[in-house]
Amino acid sequence: MPSERFMKLDEEKRQRIIKAAREEFSKVPFEEASINQIVKAAGISRGSFYTYFEDKRDILAYVLEDLDEKNEILNRELLLKFHGDFWKAEKEWIRYIVSIRETTAVKESLNMFLETGNLIQLNALRSREQREEKINKELDWLLDHISPDCIDLTKSREALRVLFQYVRHIAGIFLLQILADHEHADNLMQEFDIYLDFVKYGAAPGIRAAALQKMHVEYRDGEEL
Repeated sequence: MPSERFMKLDEEKRQRIIKAAREEFSKVPFEEASINQIVKAAGISRGSFYTYFEDKRDILAYVLEDLDEKNEILNRELLLKFHGDFWKAEKEWIRYIVSIRETTAVKESLNMFLETGNLIQLNALRSREQREEKINKELDWLLDHISPDCIDLTKSREALRVLFQYVRHIAGIFLLQILADHEHADNLMQEFDIYLDFVKYGAAPGIRAAALQKMHVEYRDGEEL
């Protein structure tokens, strides 16, 4: 991870280095990414680079952590916007990212995922302790802010952790598919909604199924989910 010296740089310079790294990792596979290209684009010396980061894996880890943090901030904002409704927040998360898919940030993030295996790289670069710490911090925040009206919070912590991780994982897969297949984006988003509805209501007959059917009638009528 970045050195204390890097963290003490002024914000403009730090963002310039991050931007240069994002551009490089989004253009070529990780193995072909060049520190020389990063330092050239960032306007720093190679010697300075090595006072900030150990190597290109180190700066990739920081870039991915930065993206992950920004995404977590967005997820939290959406959950608060929908008053703790986890399901609505997840649906809106995909719709928001799709709405800005033509921006440089989203295009670079998608390309970086394809070139570096974003999530795989991030998990490989984190230690087990770091992964567990991050997961538990996110879980603590979710449990404090999710409405008990949309999820049974009396279930075990481990069960809720699995649920949240699984939904986020599938949401990420759907988002990648949508960003890569613009022509079928609307259909894919509807499929994601249906997937979430089955996770939320289950596939059991009776009142749950009736609630699910009612919701899809509202969806077809264009009402807010």
